[in-house]
Amino acid sequence: ERPVVVDVDQLKREKFSMRIHLRVCLEGGYHVLDESTHYSSDLRPSARPLWRQPIGVLELGILNAVGLHPMKSREGRGTSDTFCVAKYGQKWVRTRTMVDNLCPKYNEQYTWEVFDPATVLTVGVFDNGQLGEKGNRDVKIG
Repeated sequence: ERPVVVDVDQLKREKFSMRIHLRVCLEGGYHVLDESTHYSSDLRPSARPLWRQPIGVLELGILNAVGLHPMKSREGRGTSDTFCVAKYGQKWVRTRTMVDNLCPKYNEQYTWEVFDPATVLTVGVFDNGQLGEKGNRDVKIG
């Protein structure tokens, strides 16, 4: 490749006269991580043919929550509109929202294919802020 000589006077006369040189390599073996590489939960390549075969299946049953603290007040009493979120690798799941209940029973089951036994499973309980009078963001309970 040869270096490009730029005429400054021509750039001033022409409003959009830029040249961009790109060299693109699409191997399909890499992907952009949405989390820190030190704590990454999914190190599989983005191209499916490069994936390893699953070594098993993880089944998660979210049954209920007990003893939750009220996160808002409705008709003079404390309440919560709760839901659970679980993440394993790159797959997220969310339970339905249990309205006005401090001891919700979800009884929901989810499955994930396991490719690496060291992959982290994260489960969180949230209060649905969209159902309140103010329409706030969801608040983490635990």
